Amino acid sequence: MNYKSRERIAFWIDQAIMFSVALTSIWFASRIGYREAVRFARYEELRKARNQMRAVEHELALNEFAIRRALERWGSEDFDNIHFVVRAFERAKEADEIYLLDPDTTSALSEVYGDLLESTVAGIRKRGPSDTRYLAQDLYELLERIETARPLLEKDIDLLEREMKLVGKEDMSESVSPPHVSAEESSKEEGAAIVREASPLWEKGDRKPYTKRVPEMYRTSHSVVPAAPGGPVFVTWGANLPSGRQPARLWLLGFRKMPWKPPSGAEEDAEHLAQLCAGLARDPAFVLVHPISSKTGEFIDPNRPIGWRWLIVLVEDDAGERHPVREPVSWRIGEKPNVPQHVGKPSEKALVLPKGYLGSP
Repeated sequence: MNYKSRERIAFWIDQAIMFSVALTSIWFASRIGYREAVRFARYEELRKARNQMRAVEHELALNEFAIRRALERWGSEDFDNIHFVVRAFERAKEADEIYLLDPDTTSALSEVYGDLLESTVAGIRKRGPSDTRYLAQDLYELLERIETARPLLEKDIDLLEREMKLVGKEDMSESVSPPHVSAEESSKEEGAAIVREASPLWEKGDRKPYTKRVPEMYRTSHSVVPAAPGGPVFVTWGANLPSGRQPARLWLLGFRKMPWKPPSGAEEDAEHLAQLCAGLARDPAFVLVHPISSKTGEFIDPNRPIGWRWLIVLVEDDAGERHPVREPVSWRIGEKPNVPQHVGKPSEKALVLPKGYLGSP
């Protein structure tokens, strides 16, 4: 092979190498660019979802604050004019980013913004005086739904931000909590209730299995929520006993969470009701028992704040059967004739609960 032939071959080999290098460079650049584009698109998707969920979290905090403020004083302007914000959730549920949340979170949010919210708002707008305590129960149920949804939502937001850091950069945001609701100052009547001596015969319920006849119960009729969660309050009650039976003991079952099975809270199965009557169901905050001789009565809870959200009152007769008090009524203590259905003055014979509910369950 002569010199010119070797030179021509070397030239084309150099060209082939340069072409290969160029192609390889273009291929690597395109691959890197594609990966970066995918990472950026994923980051933007996560950031958009995070921002939407932070808006929902802020909305939940506002609604929780509105509920707590309304429950401080039934029949107040805050109660009658309560307003719920729903725009952030309405936008979020129509967006594709909602599918990035855990199903438990979306289910909990749907519970918050479901039919109960609409019916409660409508009920408050057209309520009569006798409806207030039932609507207050609905508000407490909504409050519990929000309290369930918020930590689930915060957990999902944290996961979104962790993935954002992996595919892009760290972009942390702060969680939102509802503002603190300050309890109103005590009136003279409230102060007098606080200093009353506790009735000396209160005992912790023995919480043994209940084997007698199981009563029928329905939550709105057989439970009560505090008219002033900041305390104190008093509750009036009256029991219907079978003919020939006499009252023997008063049972108070306090719960921090609604003691009824979700989702409807309607008629319960016999086993659950038997556990409820024994103070064994749904982790009660306390179970207190006091001897009684009357089918009607009152008791004062002087604790500040009140240590229960839901209270069930049972009367045990002289045969050992326990009967749920239907329509127990919670009252704020004071003299305010403009709202007599929510404010009253306990009698001198009213039983007084011990401070701290004898310590614990």
